[in-house]
This record gives sequence, C-alpha cells and structure tokens, in this order.
Amino acid sequence: MEFNIKNLLSEKSLICSLLDVVDIKEDSKGNFNGSKRKHAHITEKFFENRILPIITNSEYVSRGWIRFSEFGDKSKVCWIKVVFSWNENVNENRTDKAFISEVLTFNPKIKFYTLGLDKYYCYTLRQLLSKENGKSFCKVNTPPFINFKGIQDELSRLNGLIYKPAYSDELGFCEPWLESCPVIDVFTLLTERILMNKGLFGCTDIDAIEYNPDSSKKIIFHEFKRKYPFKDNAFIKESIDIQEVENYDFRTKLQNNLNELLVNENILTKHKKTYTLTMDKGVAYAKIDEYLNSIEYSTEDIKNGERKEYFGIDGSHCETIELCLSMGFRFTHTIWDSKKTESPYELLNSILNPTELVHLYSKSIHIQDLTKITRTVGPDSGSFNHGVRIQFTIDANEMRKSAHRTISPT
Repeated sequence: MEFNIKNLLSEKSLICSLLDVVDIKEDSKGNFNGSKRKHAHITEKFFENRILPIITNSEYVSRGWIRFSEFGDKSKVCWIKVVFSWNENVNENRTDKAFISEVLTFNPKIKFYTLGLDKYYCYTLRQLLSKENGKSFCKVNTPPFINFKGIQDELSRLNGLIYKPAYSDELGFCEPWLESCPVIDVFTLLTERILMNKGLFGCTDIDAIEYNPDSSKKIIFHEFKRKYPFKDNAFIKESIDIQEVENYDFRTKLQNNLNELLVNENILTKHKKTYTLTMDKGVAYAKIDEYLNSIEYSTEDIKNGERKEYFGIDGSHCETIELCLSMGFRFTHTIWDSKKTESPYELLNSILNPTELVHLYSKSIHIQDLTKITRTVGPDSGSFNHGVRIQFTIDANEMRKSAHRTISPT
C-alpha cells in the first residue's frame, strides 16, 4: 500500500525521522552501519541559507538538479529535479528555463524530468517536451531507466525502519537542526535522497545553478564542501599532456582503473595511506603492487619538511566539471576551509549560525586544476562499502589564493 504523503506533510517530526534513516543500507542479514550522510543535510542547509547568497552575483539561482544517465550509459545524460507546484519561485523558474534552454542548445537529445506530487499526493514523474510554441511539462509513462516503483515504495520501507528497536539510536538527529526549515523544504530534501538512492543510475546532485544573463558564461554550477586539507602524498598525473585531458572521461578511464588496481588486500592493510603513481599517456596503468616496495614521496610534495596540503574532489563531481565546461558553462567550487572536528556541528548552532569565524574560498575550476589523485579506504571516506574511494585534488594553497569571504559567528 502506498504511503500517505498528505498526512506525512502535517508531521514534520516524522519527516525528520525518515531523513535520519534514509541513507542507511542494510545487508541481507539486517545488519547496518549508521549513516554519515545525514550530517551533510545540515551543512547543505547552511550553504543554502547563509553561503549561497554571498557567493552568487545574480538573483537567479536554482537548487535541486540531479544529473544521471540511462542505465549508467554516460553518453545518455539526463537531468531531474524534485519540484512541488506550491513551492514555486519566480526567479528559480526563470533560472531553470534558462538552464534547460542552454543545455538543449548544446545537445537537443538530453532529457529533463521533474518528480512531484499529483492532486492525490502521489509521486508523479513528468518529462519536459519541446513544442513549437514553447516548452511545457507533460506527464509521461515512467521510463525503464528510472526506478519509479522503488521511489514509491521507499517511504513505506523507511517508515517501518524507524519503529525497529535497532534503529532507535539513529533517530532524533535531524529534527533540532531543521526546526526552522519549512516542512516542504524538509520533505523535498527527503524526496531528493529517496530519488538518488532508489530511483537513478549513476547520479550526482548539483548544489546550485546560477543564471547570470549579463555574463559571457550565463550558466554557473556551484559546488560547496566543508573540508579540512589532507597532507598525505597524492598520485601524480605527471605523464599526461594536460592539453589532451580536456575531454578526458574521468570515471571510465581513471577512477574505474584505479579502483581495480587499489582494491586488494595489500592496499587495504595500509590504512589511509597514499602513494605516488606515474601514469603514461595511452598506456595501461602499471600494477600498483609493483610500486609498493619502491615508492618514494614526490619531492614536489615536501617543502621545508612540510607536506603540501590538498583538498579532494570526488570523481563524480569531476565528471560534472567536464560536462559543465564542455557546454561552455562555469563551475565554481566553494570550500569552507575548516578544522577537523569530531562533529562538524560543533561549528554551527541549532539555527544554523556559525559558532566561529567561517573562511570560504571560491574558485572557478578547470581540468588543469585537478593535477593529482588520492584515495581513502571506504569506511573512512563515508562510503557504504569497504572499497577505495578515489578523489582528484586541488592544491590548497592555490585554492586559498581565490576569492575569500568570511561569515562571522552570531
């Protein structure tokens, strides 16, 4: 039986409880690890409420777009957004229309969808179809590459989880932080997580899209992360001609190969260690175990006895950077340069104001900025599995030379 969304929208506390468990994955025996992902809901709201207004130059901003592909086929890119009609914003609508128009000008075969609610408060999927007299959202049958049934069934499954005694320690986290947020915003956040977890193949969310009609690059993608830099050594892309990397398929040619090389008993026993790996252009990657006994840190990474600092960017976001630049858009990465804390919420109070001075650095990212690669063992990276998470890196010193803004505690 389908979950009663109409009743749910009058129970914000219940929505928050569902959000507490939405990213938890059980194994076949019902075992699970607590979700680290729910912590990100808080920094995302801080980004939306406090940071986004000071890093954008236009009133036209949209949030919530998700990039995915048909059955994981990266040549068939699609976009989807959770949209509820009673929460429409004129400036956001104009941004969405401009974004869609610019993308379709680049490639008219790219598909756009929205996930919303019908008059019976049931999830409904719509595809943007072009017409001679303009564009309109038209209801369509669910395409096979979107697991619509999985989306519909997930609310009922999550509602069952929150009443299991084993999950009691997971509950009560989100509600205090999201108390000041409108109920529809919290439900939108929950729906976005359900969509990404259960409905799509190879998906990546975009933190914000800005439309600046007076700029030469009218569309700007914004990605935000709270990060503290790491000082371990990184893999070096030293043998690749940067000019020939501009259309490099990061995920297929780099991340998958490195995962295959790095996920083995030898590497996993070396906790959170990184190694220098030289890659030759056009040649298969050398097996990592041939390097293990002879690795030396790059002299470039050690100056005056101190290791260089880096910020990491996930491979999925590198794909977005590549796609963004290929369409003539700008990709701006904003980093909250933070200290390492046991909980990031030592840095925010319950109404999402900082408890200490926040340092923000915003930089337009190009392929040439991603010069190195690092990796972390799955559990330490926030991943759901025990594999290796590959990240590309930005030199922290270069990032700190970019646009700098601060937010004072209040």
